[in-house]
Amino acid sequence: MNLLGIFVSRSGDDAVSWWISPTTADTGIRAFEPDLMTLFATMLEGMQSMILDDTTPGTSNTSLRTSEVSLEVKGISNEEVLVTLLEEALYEAEVHERWWVRATLDPRWLTHRQGRCRVVVWWIPVLDVDPVLHIKAITRHGLIVDALKEGEIHVDPAGVGPEFVGPGYHAHVIFDV
Repeated sequence: MNLLGIFVSRSGDDAVSWWISPTTADTGIRAFEPDLMTLFATMLEGMQSMILDDTTPGTSNTSLRTSEVSLEVKGISNEEVLVTLLEEALYEAEVHERWWVRATLDPRWLTHRQGRCRVVVWWIPVLDVDPVLHIKAITRHGLIVDALKEGEIHVDPAGVGPEFVGPGYHAHVIFDV
């Protein structure tokens, strides 16, 4: 799913790398990817895409800009890395008016998990997008970042997303909207 027209497909021909996950009060997303780097990028893409109106005009003609940000991850777990990345994207949009289109974490940091994590982000000005949903917070309730072993099968408990088979990584995050 590509609501903006400027996201790069990271899953080849697979059109379902992320999907909206229903919850009782808020909304969430789930994703499955072959590696952590791609999973984090896909979760960011999913969050940003569900915030936007798919009729946002002219965004595919918008020039992408790049920046490097430094994330202070409060823990070393994959869950904390994901939450920190998503929170920083929301912060950058609100405070610095930069709408993140894509982000790449420093792979060396993912290996060593020490110090601040450098992230290269591609962004467009917030004025070029038309949000239809406001995320107040990223919750830790139901938060999952998990590895699937070779041949391990995971079924979406909500019955909305696809069944997928490892090896790979899957994630689930709920947003307070």
